[in-house]
Amino acid sequence: MIYLMSTFATVSLAIFVSAAIQLPKNARATLHAGQVISIDGNRIAMTIKGEKDLSLTVNGNTKISLDDKVCKFEDLKAGMRIRVTTNNKDANVAVRIDAIDKYQEFEKTRDGKFVKMMGNKLEMADFDGQIFVRTLAADVKITCDGRESKAESLKKGMRLRVTIERAKTALTTRIEALDQKDDFEDKD
Repeated sequence: MIYLMSTFATVSLAIFVSAAIQLPKNARATLHAGQVISIDGNRIAMTIKGEKDLSLTVNGNTKISLDDKVCKFEDLKAGMRIRVTTNNKDANVAVRIDAIDKYQEFEKTRDGKFVKMMGNKLEMADFDGQIFVRTLAADVKITCDGRESKAESLKKGMRLRVTIERAKTALTTRIEALDQKDDFEDKD
């Protein structure tokens, strides 16, 4: 009986350790989507889908945009929809805040994780696990960590930001992937 319990404990520990070792490199950044509750000093409080509240510190290194334009922290107001990127080095500090006020949705981009490529179709999952299939333009631009890349270099679980051309058929014209970096390049 003791031998059986010892074996079970050893196997359980081995499974736990191997799962921890296999975390993807890009698990360093986390994206939160929700709404601003309040701003106080250098802190922003947000609600995530009305279920969970989160309070984060904003510092001089935090990149902030409003309606797809660079802005100041003071420009953000309660009620605005936001996407906040945090870094696992300090999960209580906002690395990036993208807010919308006038736009109905975040301008032309969708964030998620790479699932697979099927010809000219990209399968990606949003951060709730919902799967989306995006049709790629013939001249789609692909970058990884800010450098030009190819579709073959995308790996399952990589964090992605896709840009969608809405003027015609909602084609994906750009794929930005993160492997080693924590955040996407600035547009400006």
